[in-house]
This record gives sequence, structure tokens and C-alpha cells, in this order.
Amino acid sequence: MRFLLYLFIPVALWAQSDPFRPYAQIRDYLGLTASQQAVILANIREQEKTDLERQVRIQQLRYEIVIETAVQSPDPTAIGTREVEIELTCRIIDSEAKALADKNLAVLTDAQKTKLKALEEAMKLAPTISGAQQLKLLPVAPVVSGNIIPASRFSPGTGTITPFLNFSSSCAVGPSN
Repeated sequence: MRFLLYLFIPVALWAQSDPFRPYAQIRDYLGLTASQQAVILANIREQEKTDLERQVRIQQLRYEIVIETAVQSPDPTAIGTREVEIELTCRIIDSEAKALADKNLAVLTDAQKTKLKALEEAMKLAPTISGAQQLKLLPVAPVVSGNIIPASRFSPGTGTITPFLNFSSSCAVGPSN
């Protein structure tokens, strides 16, 4: 057992030594420097803290709406006030996300911004590529190690995958869960 402990400690320390490791491909593609990586990650961490607080508030408001609508005669003003607060909070989250993107883009050099534009253009082809793969005109990307969906998250009857973590915005249009 000690052997395993001695084996995993260096691995864990190595994984923590490069917080940008999950983004190695974009780092290498853009040629990001260590200082650029540090600034981008610091900007993201700062934004995530405030976003988390806002997401918690949105969930609290949605819970309050559920409680209010469950009573015999719901108060439309109370429900409407909460809905408006949710909408305003979502607008703040959206505007801050745009500001964060601008802040992170400001860190990049002109050459890096040009490469990023090329990625944006390539993203526009994603639906076309997907269609070609569905028609078996292009090969489907192979499943790589670590990207396998556990059987406990796959429902064969419906073909759906239960997300392990849901990173989607609470501001999505439509009914909330």
C-alpha cells in the first residue's frame, strides 16, 4: 500500500505544477507564454467566483418561484419580481463573460489573435463536419483514453447521456430543472 502512495504523490504534484495542462493544445497552438497563461487563468478564476455567487442566487430565486407557485393563490408580483431579478442577473453574467473574453484577448499578441481567428473560422465548419460524419463521408474521431462515458451515465433506451457535471448557464431559455 505504501508503494502506491509513493507512486501517486509525485504524479499528483506533477499534475498540480501546470494548471494550464488541460489546455495544452491551445497553449501550444497559440504559443502562449507562462505570463499570458497566468493572467488568463487569474482572470477566469476571478470571474468564476462571482459567477458562482450569481448562479447560487439564480437557483435560490427559482426555488422561491417553485414554492410561490405551489401555494393556493400565488402572488404574481412576487413571482414576477423574482423572474426579473433572474433576467437581470443573467444579463450581468453575459456582459461580464464578454468583458472577460475581451480582457483575455487583450493579453494575446496580434499573431496569436490571427491564429485564434482561424480557429473561429474552423468552428463554423463543425456542423458541416458532423453532417459528413453522419453520412459516413468522413471518419468519426476515435474515442481517446479518458474520454469514455461510464455505463452508469448512459441510458440505452433513450440513447441519452446523463452529464456528470453540468457547466451550462443557469440562464438558458426554457423551463428550469
